[in-house]
Amino acid sequence: MVELADATGETVNLAILSKHQALFVSQVESTHLMRMVAALGSRVPLYASGVGKALLAALPSDEQAPLIDIQAFTAVTRHTLTAKSALIRELAAVRKAGCAFDREEHVIGMQCVAAPVFNEFGEVVCALSVSGPRVRVDAPTLTLHGQAVIEAALRATELLGGLEPEYWRHG
Repeated sequence: MVELADATGETVNLAILSKHQALFVSQVESTHLMRMVAALGSRVPLYASGVGKALLAALPSDEQAPLIDIQAFTAVTRHTLTAKSALIRELAAVRKAGCAFDREEHVIGMQCVAAPVFNEFGEVVCALSVSGPRVRVDAPTLTLHGQAVIEAALRATELLGGLEPEYWRHG
């Protein structure tokens, strides 16, 4: 996480799946005055956050479906996905890309990209994210951070002796 924060200059979070939400359990804050800070122990909706979408997309379809069904789909911002069908389409794109984006869906002015970490059974154990203000993290920067977070999540997976499931980044 420290290496990822140093490489991007932005805040790096680690979140786990907790019931039907994502739970922030670790963080390395950006050194910039304007930065993203999530209180450890805080929760975010799976449908309205980068870490939530990364965790959800990394689940097998039979585990994913019940979690999608219980989401509130309440608009947190004007950019929040508020339809089940939109989330399902986005989760398919996340699986192919290897990362999930939050483009001001949870907090106006903040953007995020996240990727899952897997254990030795190909099960998602957490998601790593890079988050920062839109004034610094524009679309091209978000794409670059996406590559960095994918690489960091893959390294973390390898360090755990983990492996990506067959459906991950293969559709």
